[in-house]
Amino acid sequence: MSTTSVTKVLFFSVLCGLLCSGCGRPEAARGTTGATLHIKSGLTVPADCQQWLVSFLDAFNTDDGARILQLTAPRDVLVHMEKAPEPQRKSMVDSATMNVQKITSKLGRVKSCSVEFCKERTFAKGAQPPGPMGEGSYYELQCKVKCSNSGAKASFNLFRKSDSSAPIQGLWNFTW
Repeated sequence: MSTTSVTKVLFFSVLCGLLCSGCGRPEAARGTTGATLHIKSGLTVPADCQQWLVSFLDAFNTDDGARILQLTAPRDVLVHMEKAPEPQRKSMVDSATMNVQKITSKLGRVKSCSVEFCKERTFAKGAQPPGPMGEGSYYELQCKVKCSNSGAKASFNLFRKSDSSAPIQGLWNFTW
C-alpha cells in the first residue's frame, strides 16, 4: 500500500470517527431556558420523568413559584389552593418563589443537570408501608447540577399514581 493510500484511509477513518462520535448517544433534552438534561449512559429514566425534570428546571430558572407548586405540591394542597382566596394563593406562590430565589442567589441559574442514578420502587395496594401518596411508582433520582455560580447535587423523588392518570408529582432537594 502506498503512503498516499494509507493517508487517505487514515483521513477517512478519522473523519468517520468524528462524524459518528455522537452516534448511539441519546440527545440531551433542552428546556426553554437553555438548561440541558443528560442521562448517564446505561440508565433508564421514563420519558415522563424526563419531561418533569425539564419542566422543573425551566420553572426553577425563571423563579416561577406557581409552576414549582404545580410540579411539587401534593394534589390535596393544589385543590385547596384553587378554592382559597386570592391573597392566600398569592402568598403560597410568593413563598415558593422566595425559596427558589434563595437557592439561585447562591447557585445561580441551572445550566445542566445530569441524572447519575435512577431507581424505581412500586407500592402495591395493601403494601406496608403504603408510602406517603398511596399506591404507585416512586422514582428516586440523584443528579449532578451545573449552575452559573456553582455545582450542586440534587435529589428528586418523583411519584406516579398506578393508573397514570395524574401527572407526576415530585419532591426536590439541592445540596452544594
